[in-house]
Parts: sequence; structure tokens; C-alpha cells
Amino acid sequence: MINVKLMNEFKIIKVWSCSKKDERFVIGFVCAYLAQCEDGRWLAIFSETAFGKPEVVILKNRTSATKQLRERGFMNRVSKIYPNVMKGVCPV
Repeated sequence: MINVKLMNEFKIIKVWSCSKKDERFVIGFVCAYLAQCEDGRWLAIFSETAFGKPEVVILKNRTSATKQLRERGFMNRVSKIYPNVMKGVCPV
């Protein structure tokens, strides 16, 4: 899950989300996020970890971040999360 603290810590400027089916959860799927930082780094953020704390993988470029998502079984399609998440309004 992306929150304001995480956004400020890594200075995230753009965020995309993707999902995969997972029967362990009531809603039937789990989300992951692809994020671009101000300094050019890219993050792959996985919310499927224990205790609700996201796993953050820091990578050098978008290609390697997308590859991380695909290796964990997330769908190829990513959706941009619009500026509301940047203001801390979006509940993701």
C-alpha cells in the first residue's frame, strides 16, 4: 500500500498500479505499484507481505521495475494513479 509517508520518503512523482488474482484475499486480488522517484530511481512496491507493511524494491530503470512485477505474477497492464494520490487523498 502506498501512503504519504512512503511517498515523501522516496520523493515519488508518478505512480502506476497493477494487480493479480489471489484467492487468499476476500476481494480476490492483490495490488502492486510501480513508482518513479524524483532522482530517477524506480520502485516496485508489493503490498502482499505480512503485517501490512509493503515490500519496496529499489531499481535503476522502469524496465527492471516492470520485470520485477512480471516475475511475481502481476499483470502486464498498469494503470496510472492520478494526482489525488500525490496529495494523500487516494485511499491506496
